[in-house]
Amino acid sequence: MRAIQNGFLRGSLLALALVAISSGCMEYDLDSYAEPPAEEPEEEPTTPDEPPDDDWALDPGEPLLDVPEVEEDPPEEEDPPEEELPDCDDTIIADWQWWGSMPFGHQEDPSDGNGLPFYDPWYTMIDYSTVSMPDSGHVPSGYDKVYRATFEVNQMPPALFLSMQSDDGMSFYLNGHQVGEWGYGWQEEGCVNDNAGCTESVNVAPVDVTSFLVVGTNTAAARVSNAVDNSYFEVFTECVD
Repeated sequence: MRAIQNGFLRGSLLALALVAISSGCMEYDLDSYAEPPAEEPEEEPTTPDEPPDDDWALDPGEPLLDVPEVEEDPPEEEDPPEEELPDCDDTIIADWQWWGSMPFGHQEDPSDGNGLPFYDPWYTMIDYSTVSMPDSGHVPSGYDKVYRATFEVNQMPPALFLSMQSDDGMSFYLNGHQVGEWGYGWQEEGCVNDNAGCTESVNVAPVDVTSFLVVGTNTAAARVSNAVDNSYFEVFTECVD
């Protein structure tokens, strides 16, 4: 019986001890004895203008940032090469081939069967013969004579001048255009320049005919009057740079 009482007493004391321990635990928060969690440092805000940290590395999986292309300065425009001007040394003016008409005594300009005047490039020559410059002493007094010539030009020259000589007055054409008319009127004594040895002469400076030229075949024509004895006709060409 005493053994039972002793066992009961021990059990009661053990139960009281457990109750006391439980009461102590309730009065204190056991979690308060645990170490507090470490606070994460606040990240400082960054601006787009700030450069990344030295240890920053791009994640290979991330796309590359769009970097604006830097426009390069356009290349400086070079001055166009200077155009090479024609040179007389490279200009070939073939010898003029002259033809002369039969002398005639009327004032009207001769024309062909198609009505083309003698200075037209497409004029048809009839009863013309070749002549050499100068042509002198072959026209009777009181008559006129027409001359025509063709010549080739490989390129436009810098400037082409013609020097005229005639006994007496003359009119000159190039490719159908009148270059000039000098001396006295029809069947009046008055030469052009001095070579004919006339008593009356008109000094005519060399004439620039560049604007009348064409590359290729050119046609020249002249009408010369012979009022008195000693007919004369001559043309000189001069290329000037």
